[in-house]
Amino acid sequence: MSIKVTVPNNSSDSVTFGSANTPTAAEVKGIDSGSSNGQLALYTTASGTSTERVRVDSSGNVGIGTS
Repeated sequence: MSIKVTVPNNSSDSVTFGSANTPTAAEVKGIDSGSSNGQLALYTTASGTSTERVRVDSSGNVGIGTS
């Protein structure tokens, strides 16, 4: 298992968990973009596709499986 911290020059910073076989198995992203400021999102990857699974908004509300 490897852990990678990414601090890009865009709207989200992330911590990525993976292995040699699956470099991005899961991610935790801090989101700072427009109306999404101060949110935290959890992603998992299956068959090469990263999908958001949980989001905590800036008010502390938790969304699971919602858009």
